[in-house]
Amino acid sequence: MTDFDDRQYSFKQAEAVVDLAVTLVDYTESTEQCRKIPFVLSRAFNIDCVSLAATRLPIGDQLLPDEQASPFVFCYGFGHHPDFCNDQKLKQLVRGLYHQIAPHFSNNPSPHCQVYHARHLDQSVSEVDGKYDETSRLVVISRMIDSGYHMMLVGHKRFGNYGIPATVLDNLSFLALELSKQLRITVAWADSPRLLGPPFDVLTSHELRIVSGLRSELSEKELATQLSLSCHTLHSHIKSIYRKIGVQGRIPLLLRLHSADRRMRRDSHGALGNSI
Repeated sequence: MTDFDDRQYSFKQAEAVVDLAVTLVDYTESTEQCRKIPFVLSRAFNIDCVSLAATRLPIGDQLLPDEQASPFVFCYGFGHHPDFCNDQKLKQLVRGLYHQIAPHFSNNPSPHCQVYHARHLDQSVSEVDGKYDETSRLVVISRMIDSGYHMMLVGHKRFGNYGIPATVLDNLSFLALELSKQLRITVAWADSPRLLGPPFDVLTSHELRIVSGLRSELSEKELATQLSLSCHTLHSHIKSIYRKIGVQGRIPLLLRLHSADRRMRRDSHGALGNSI
């Protein structure tokens, strides 16, 4: 379900989807920016509710995360359904879907996405095997990012007389495949920021969290609130970060960060790419 050859696509349609994939890649540079992806997909394909989540896989053979531990690196949603606009309810929904599909895949990353569907949000999902039922209002596109992480793209059509069309599902599967490739570095850095290497490896864990916040669209005041710090304390930490990295402001820091991120992505293509 990830190839354009499966159905009749015009050149313009295929070009539009590829352009959308390029746009989405820009939103995978940080987990915070990934928040925009469900909104973009919802608008692009007229899907009422969309969620994107990346989960950590437990060490060992067991694929189901511990019931008490949060498996999410991130979990974002967009839509007018109560389960998609409430953070806690969204995570409960996505976690429930994960537990349904986890027994169907192995620890070895697949070159393709696995697709599941159901006619309604409150029904159990089943794997698409052969003909896809276009009355399905819920689709779940699943792929292992690598041996440590897993991605889920969830679409729910709440309104209208029909479910999610097969052509839309094809496009979502293609985009999910591209997203999973880009997210390898994003989720790894979210869990282990020191993967960025020098000079960022000299920062403390607390300082790395601040750096992650500085690359978002938050102002310093908003970031201080998010981190439960006073503005004065946050500013002191930021000055210390600038001194350690050898820059004089936020923009030079972000440029150094972008350069380190690009280097990490480039170096990882061989090592991580061999596992996909």
